[in-house]
Amino acid sequence: MKKILLLLFSFLHCSQFLCLAQCNLVPNPSFEIDTNCANGVAGLQQGFAPPWDSPTSGSPDLFNTCSVFNGTRVPFNTFGFQNAHIGNGYSNIITIYPYSNGRREYIQVELDSALIANEMYCVSFYVNPSDSTGLGSNNIGMYFSTTHTSIPTNVYLSIYPNFIPQINFTYVITDTANWTEISGTYTAQGGERYIIIGNFFPDASTDTLAFQTTRPWTLRLGYFFIDDVDVHRCSCNVGIDELKNEMSFNLSPNPNNGQMQFNYSLKNNETAVLKLYDILGKEIREYKLLQGNTTLTINEENLNSGIYFYKLILNQSLIKSDKLVIVK
Repeated sequence: MKKILLLLFSFLHCSQFLCLAQCNLVPNPSFEIDTNCANGVAGLQQGFAPPWDSPTSGSPDLFNTCSVFNGTRVPFNTFGFQNAHIGNGYSNIITIYPYSNGRREYIQVELDSALIANEMYCVSFYVNPSDSTGLGSNNIGMYFSTTHTSIPTNVYLSIYPNFIPQINFTYVITDTANWTEISGTYTAQGGERYIIIGNFFPDASTDTLAFQTTRPWTLRLGYFFIDDVDVHRCSCNVGIDELKNEMSFNLSPNPNNGQMQFNYSLKNNETAVLKLYDILGKEIREYKLLQGNTTLTINEENLNSGIYFYKLILNQSLIKSDKLVIVK
């Protein structure tokens, strides 16, 4: 069973984040692997989204479209409404709980390989405050560590030495409708193998803004969904980004019911194909793209609901590999 899961990790990871260049070092970056299908709270702490875990005694939850438990379903759940940024799942953290003496939640994962000294790494992940908990906050960041963290506490980690995030977002986030990207760059010291995401600072150093909710003030908290985590060497995208700039493209809608459109612009001296794959990596279809500004109408209504992938290959180079979700 472990071998099957590892193979699935590898395919999900590589298909979404350009396996050709092995860019993203984060396994299970969008929490698509959920062994218990989000059927209950504290799922990440219980190891249901391997290899993610909680570095503290906090209890981060997991959410997924496949959940039969209303509290952790996507897009409707106990904490409001939100579609996944990509795919079907996401996790969460508590960034601040004003009436709980500094309570926090964090999520942690071991990277696929250790960071290389003096290399610059590009970091990004997406957050969204739940629309029912009533507080937006700042100080959502990422901490790089050489060792695995396991501390029996549920308060902010900067109370311990050295837990200062190398990436930190200092603006208060209150947009409950859209996902907000948190990004930055980090020059590695060398040997960093683990990342932790959360608010590392005390309440007195954390800014908040309230938004409309039916919750009483004593129950308001900063409760943020987390999705689409990426850590990669910044040089990994060189060449691929240049090709992307030469060709404009967009596949929509995504998710869809099997009917979609691929809008693109292809120069006269360029050749391109769009390929569809199933979850196991088997090629389903190949579409040759015509030159010029045009739209390819795709009808795959015979495909079952689930996760698929598409690859865009321009002049025999892979420039886009992403997830395709079909829902019926």
